[in-house]
Order: sequence, then C-alpha cells, then structure tokens
Amino acid sequence: MHYVLKVRCKTPIAMGKAGFYSGLDAVLLHRLCLWTGGDIDAARERMPLEKDGELWACGGGYNPQDALFLSRTAPKRVPVFRLFLRDGGFREMAALPPDDLQTQINAFFGQETEATGDAYAVVRNARELHFRFRSTDPEQVLYLLRVEPFLGPGHSVGWGEIEHVELEEKGDADALWVYTDPLNRLTRPVPMDWTGVDGQESLSALEAPYWSMPKVPARVPYPVGVR
Repeated sequence: MHYVLKVRCKTPIAMGKAGFYSGLDAVLLHRLCLWTGGDIDAARERMPLEKDGELWACGGGYNPQDALFLSRTAPKRVPVFRLFLRDGGFREMAALPPDDLQTQINAFFGQETEATGDAYAVVRNARELHFRFRSTDPEQVLYLLRVEPFLGPGHSVGWGEIEHVELEEKGDADALWVYTDPLNRLTRPVPMDWTGVDGQESLSALEAPYWSMPKVPARVPYPVGVR
C-alpha cells in the first residue's frame, strides 16, 4: 500500500548540503538507531518500509506548495546564532568548578555567538514536507516520526521543530510514484539506469546513512529552487 506522510513544522525546515531535503529512509534509520544503540544493521532490520531491490520504497521530502507554484524560490543560506546569558546557575548546572570552565566560553556569556561554522540552507516559507512511501506497517512509520520533535538538519538551533504529523493512504500507484513529487521531480537518489524520472546525474549513495555508504553513479534530485 502507498502512503503520504505529511509533516508540518513550527519553524522552517533546513535541507542537506546537496541542496535537497532528507530521504524518509534516513529519517527513520536515525530514529531506529536510538533504540539499537547505534547498531545500523539492527536498525535496518526494524525498518517499517518495503523494498525495491536494494532501495527502501520511499522518497525524500518535498514542499507541497511547489505543486501550487507558490514557493518556487531558491533557498538561502542563513547563519544561526545562540544567545548565551550571564547566569551564574549555568556554571552550577555544569557541575564544574568555575576555574575549570574554558575562558573562551566564559567570554561569550551575555553575547550572541555563532552556533555553527556552517549556515543552513532554508526556504523561509517551507514549514511542511511530504514523503511518499510504501509499507505494510504505516502506523510504525508515524510512530517513529514522533520519537523526536524535529525534522532535518539544524535541529539544535531550532530548525524543523515538528508541530503535527499525519498519514494519507493513496492505494495503488505507479512503481516510481514514491520517488517523485506531484510535479514528477525526483526526491531521492536512485540508480543511474532508472528512466522516467526528472533528476540529474551525479555520484551518490543509494542507501541510508548516505554520508557513510559508497557513492555510485546515480540520478539525484535537482537542488531545491533549480526547477
């Protein structure tokens, strides 16, 4: 059975460095690894998605407003800052003698300091993502999304704070449906020899965690805002 997972957030959702949103398999695997103590193989065994050969039958996130041509704007890289307050209780909570704290940290109390060396790419009005997938246990997918209150990178500085999650049943669909958005654009990396999908050629991993798996010739989504 085919489904659409709809995730609405309170804050804009950041995208990965490749310029498109996270794949549902990566989102679920991360949450499952919390239960398996970081054991990726054990987490994969509990994945509630069906498979197409070596691929999990799911797509990446897409902004549903794109289908209405309301948000076809390029993302912007946004620097993020944390506010450190002069609070003596902070040092007590750290359970460290004041002299043991790094002086450079003390110097930041009461100031705004950059939270990360990298700015996050966001579309300001992108506060909802949809994910297409195929599963025999969609309620488990819904449950896993609720394990953590955020979606995408930059959650430590407030991006992608989840407000509401819901499922929509779609019944039967074309074999490539889960990997595309309503405009037939590819939403996740797929093998190079796949045809009938609107994507670009590149090198990419085909399975989560994408950052650690081997990169192979593949078709990948265009960066958000390109087309």
